[in-house]
Order: sequence, then structure tokens, then C-alpha cells
Amino acid sequence: SVLARIASATTSNSDYAMSSQRPIDAAGKASAMMELPFGHPLARDGAGVDGRVRTSGDPPVPPELALKFLKEGNQRFVDGKPQSTKVDSIMRKELDREGQAPHTAIIGCADSRCPLETLFDTLPGDIFVLRNAGNTCTHAEGSMVGSLEFCTGKLGSRLIMVLGHTKC
Repeated sequence: SVLARIASATTSNSDYAMSSQRPIDAAGKASAMMELPFGHPLARDGAGVDGRVRTSGDPPVPPELALKFLKEGNQRFVDGKPQSTKVDSIMRKELDREGQAPHTAIIGCADSRCPLETLFDTLPGDIFVLRNAGNTCTHAEGSMVGSLEFCTGKLGSRLIMVLGHTKC
């Protein structure tokens, strides 16, 4: 099952709990994050509504769960029912004070018609967006590769998505 795969792909509960000042859910297992109550630090059903943004105080998100967040956010965008539209000064100050902890790094097209934060209905701090023409990655200094290394190494993102689109 998906829950079993996530449980096996995550760290132990004690490692997970030590990585965050925020508590894990009542079940005490990372696999239980799939069924989080409204208001839980990793719950996406309150994004933009409950004033929560992801910061460095949040634990890393398993890649399966990060992909689930992106799919759900994209569906909200498609349905015209975004939730991540209310960003206020309190949220921006929390990100500034605590630091960012994006759950996903996304390499996407530089096309101005494709704002990834909007397409995935995310808040500031949710995704680390790298945009360029043609989704190219080189090993040159200051390249996309270096930014991905920073995002996965320093910021703790566990999912990298390369995203293209038609009629570019």
C-alpha cells in the first residue's frame, strides 16, 4: 500500500520527531501523514486559510506525500478552487524568521504563462522553483544543478520534478 511504502521510505519516528519542533500526528508514524487532521502542520487542507506556511521548523516531507500535495493543488487549480491565495505579512515574516523548507524542487519552463506556484496552488515556502528555457541543466558554476543540490541538501526537499508543457 501507499502508506506502507511511505513508512518504509521515511526515517524512524524518533529521527522524524527530532527534525522538527512541531509534533507528528497522534499515530506517531510518518505514514499517518496521509490522513492528517485539519490544522496539522503538514496538512494541506488548510493551506492559505489557517495562516500556516512551511518553514525550516517543519520536518521533511516524504516524496510520495509531496507529489500528492502537488497533484491535489493542481486539481484545485483546474477546478478553479484555489486555497493558497491568502498570503499575509505574518506568513512572510514567519518565512523570513524561520527560513524556508520547500517539499519539492521543480525545474520548469521560463514561460510567463506557466506560474508554477499558481498551477500547483502552493504557498510561499512550499516549492523551490527553478525556471529556464528548455529545462536544461548544465554543470556550469551557478547552474540549475547547484541550485538543486542546495534545495535537496540544505533545505531538505525530497522530491525533484522536471516539468514541461506543450506549445512553448
